[in-house]
Amino acid sequence: MTREARQAERAAGPRAWEDLLAACPPWEARQAEALRSAVAAGFPGARQQFKAGWRAVTFADPSVGFVCGVFVRPGGPSLYFENGAALDDPDGLFTRRMTRTAAADFPRGTRIPRRAIAAMIARSIALASVGPGRGARRPSKRRNHSHRDEQS
Repeated sequence: MTREARQAERAAGPRAWEDLLAACPPWEARQAEALRSAVAAGFPGARQQFKAGWRAVTFADPSVGFVCGVFVRPGGPSLYFENGAALDDPDGLFTRRMTRTAAADFPRGTRIPRRAIAAMIARSIALASVGPGRGARRPSKRRNHSHRDEQS
């Protein structure tokens, strides 16, 4: 994505989110907006950013960066947590866990558990705040080959 495209995406903001939802079936749009609203209520002070290519609104904390995002998907929205795989889930919020992330899916008719979402956001920020490794981030698999022994 070019620099200009990223700047245009940032400037698009709420209107672009509304346009995305307008293209969805009505129930899906209501569910996605209810989920975005629940995350916003449980994450005061978050920086929300619309990501057109991701079909999402992301939420970032000023001190730890990207925390989670609401993604519009066919069949209902999903809430992804950046370091979700390392988070405890006492409320059973997550429906999928990947290597690093975890997601909660909200298909048609699923209620949005506002308290569980707020609690998961708090756990995610706490985890990301624990040190220089920023929580559950895994070490890079890249190897530094810049110090190879030179043979004469």
